[in-house]
Amino acid sequence: MTYKLATKLKRNSQNMKDINIENAVVIAMFHDLYELPWQNIGVKKIMRNKHGFVHPIEAITNAITWYPEYFKSKERAMIIIDGVIHHMFPLAVRRIDGTDMELNNKEKYEQLPKKYKDMIKLSTDIGKIGHYSLRKSFFIEGRIMSKADKIVALKKDIGSLNGYIALLSGNNKNIKKKHNKNGDKMKLKIGNVELKNNIILAPMAGVNSSAYRNICLENNAGMVCTEMISDKGLAYENAKTLKMIQITENEHPISMQIFGSDYHTITSSAIQMTKISPIDILDVNMGCPVNKVVKSGAGSALLKTPEKIYDIVKSLKENLDIPVTIKIRAGWDNNSINCDEVAKLASKAGVDAIAIHGRTRSAMYTGNVNYDYIKMVKDSADCPVIGNGDIKNIESAEKMLNLGVDGIMIGRAALGNPFIFKELSTYFDTGEIIEKPTKEQVIATLLDHARRLMLDKGEHIAMIETRSHAGWYLKLIPQTKQYKSSIVSIKTYDELEKICNVILKS
Repeated sequence: MTYKLATKLKRNSQNMKDINIENAVVIAMFHDLYELPWQNIGVKKIMRNKHGFVHPIEAITNAITWYPEYFKSKERAMIIIDGVIHHMFPLAVRRIDGTDMELNNKEKYEQLPKKYKDMIKLSTDIGKIGHYSLRKSFFIEGRIMSKADKIVALKKDIGSLNGYIALLSGNNKNIKKKHNKNGDKMKLKIGNVELKNNIILAPMAGVNSSAYRNICLENNAGMVCTEMISDKGLAYENAKTLKMIQITENEHPISMQIFGSDYHTITSSAIQMTKISPIDILDVNMGCPVNKVVKSGAGSALLKTPEKIYDIVKSLKENLDIPVTIKIRAGWDNNSINCDEVAKLASKAGVDAIAIHGRTRSAMYTGNVNYDYIKMVKDSADCPVIGNGDIKNIESAEKMLNLGVDGIMIGRAALGNPFIFKELSTYFDTGEIIEKPTKEQVIATLLDHARRLMLDKGEHIAMIETRSHAGWYLKLIPQTKQYKSSIVSIKTYDELEKICNVILKS
């Protein structure tokens, strides 16, 4: 039943194309992997009283113990663990310390490797031993399995699921209809890489972690970009830089952005990068206005020497077998607007796409984006052009696309708001205007984001990064300014969760 439901959703819903059917089925296979069935004569009453509350954790403990090959990938392990534990929702309240488990299962739980116990604890949202939790699976595969389990239990057929499929797909009664003007503009191919759609997460330093990239993709971003990677950091095999180029199996399509000023170093570092990380596209930062980057001759500084841009692109195209793109600004300042010249030279060198931010370097992020500069690049380039700058809603996205650009790139408007990708992609694909995320959805995504960061970076670093993200998320919720001072000082996940619970109750 899980296989039938997952297949139907994947086939019939645009928003469900990324369902991993295999993971959903694996969850189904493991969900009842316990040794003492509640139906057994003699223990029926005892087990029936606690079955829905404790057996999921017994099942996942057994699955990890007996079938470790399914848990080698951290990302897959988390999906499976989360799905099994929560498949009995709302009967998913349980103790994690093994108090209610049969003796043999309690012993097995204690013998699990720490990394798996940590994942289980994260999935159950616990802050301390004995704490209870109640929630649905965070992953769509787990929710599908949960529904399939209930269908079987109630002896219903998949044919009665149209309403549920519509709900999961976002096609509910709260959606307002609007005519579709841009459905044909959603497709974008860069080199040999076909994007999910033409709405892209811009590279942002200190923001675009793996956790955030995955969340944006789950909200239907067409492609995500990494934060910018130093060519010298790669050349010197800096540990922090090497960590930054690690990506997960679910992060495709993905563009990894590199910055530097010398085509020799950029090329050799890019070659090294592609050997380590299975990226789809390489992007070169030629637009960053930050002093630290510009002083090294990288970022926007390259706009002063267009011949360097030509050399960089040409060298990368000759040495890499993946598409090469660049991200630029209009020029160094208002007296040196040369984005059209840069576009022509980059096209001549073979660039596969150009993203253009419609401001000069000297403007930084002040004033308004100049659409004329973006149109200049579109008219000059022989490749797809992606418009960037001041895209924050349907109206501004539509205005950018009406320039004739092939795609749009969203940066600051996506801070704390990964939902913008679903909002825009739904509108341009179907003409529908979906409701803004609820307070509950925003808080759930914030907590999910924090947990993913913890899995990747540990609680200490994760909470430091979460402080900024939490502030951005809370901007979506009215009357939360009073929590800002508390948010910026959180040190543990428990502290974050307590603040979020207060907000939910307010």
